Amino acid sequence: MSPIRYEGMLRVETLEIPEKALRETIINALIHRDYASAAAISLRVFDSKIVIWNDGELNKISIADLKKPHDSYPRNPLLAKVFFMSGYIEAWGRGIKTIVDETVKSGLPEPEFVARQNGLEVNYQRNPMRLSEKGLETSPKVELSVRQQKAMDYVKVHGSISNKIYQEINNVSKPTATRDLAEMVTSQLLEPQGSGRSAVYILSAHNRLIIGSTHECIWAGGSCLNTL
Repeated sequence: MSPIRYEGMLRVETLEIPEKALRETIINALIHRDYASAAAISLRVFDSKIVIWNDGELNKISIADLKKPHDSYPRNPLLAKVFFMSGYIEAWGRGIKTIVDETVKSGLPEPEFVARQNGLEVNYQRNPMRLSEKGLETSPKVELSVRQQKAMDYVKVHGSISNKIYQEINNVSKPTATRDLAEMVTSQLLEPQGSGRSAVYILSAHNRLIIGSTHECIWAGGSCLNTL
């Protein structure tokens, strides 16, 4: 679910993953899909990430070159032309850049692009600190800076973070790191453990419960196929 606000009488929802990034990902999946295959485009929703997979190998380009300026080689040029003439494609070869730029601008890590099972997979990391106890509802009250999000990503992988490591991964001074970490403790994102030089910050008990869950919903053809 998304944070809800109102403009006059209208209900407005801000998507957890930026709309422009999702739109580009889905359009790319449609125009690069191998329609000779019976496999459907899939969207899998985890508590920690959202994964979109398309059955269509990269055409004349490698994963490493995706984020660089490149020519566009759509597998389905007529379909691509329809999207372009309709205004859904703004410029050829800029879709991946839009996906990355919009995601980072929203405060989330860059999405990961993976070649898997003769297709392309896009992994969007969700921000678990915006999730409620239900594991799905976002909270507009907690807004992480890019530095703080990087710290949360570090904690999810390593289990804890110290003031010194926060300084190193964000290239900031000790006072800045101390202030940022204090804000995260106040917001109940992290909790301190230990004292002095051995002090570290771990996920709060609330957020450990959220990240510990592993619900999965696989979406294909507009339906949730299964939940684990």
